[in-house]
Amino acid sequence: MWSQPTPTNAGFRLGFATSLAPGDWALLVRLPSRVLAAVLAVPIDPPPVSAGLAGLATIAHARVAPAGLVREVATAIFATVEPPADTGYCVQDECVRAGFVLAQRVPSAEAEAYRAWVRRVGEAAAEPMADDPVGTSQACLLDDFEQALAG
Repeated sequence: MWSQPTPTNAGFRLGFATSLAPGDWALLVRLPSRVLAAVLAVPIDPPPVSAGLAGLATIAHARVAPAGLVREVATAIFATVEPPADTGYCVQDECVRAGFVLAQRVPSAEAEAYRAWVRRVGEAAAEPMADDPVGTSQACLLDDFEQALAG
């Protein structure tokens, strides 16, 4: 039984958006933005505008990433017109849920690329300037998210 293929630049193939359950796909699509927002919520005085822009740029650059899952998620983020609905879960809980999805339903190389990319999104927002390294609170938050995503 064949699933509906999704178009890509290289032809047609089954994409993650159609091979994952809709709730799992939505979770993976909303998580990078939620991690970015969580890192930006860590109090810094003054909060640099460039931090949010750096995180968004990291998401945008992933639309041409070699890893299929990362590329599809980044493309879906920018294709979405409405902001993601509030799920009632904290970002840490969503990382745990996403870690399970990645471990159980995504090939390991794709899962690892996604985990690393989500970390880079958070780091980009935490390191907007070369002379202002990741703050301790932000680094701990990113470490917690990374551990939760490990599944």
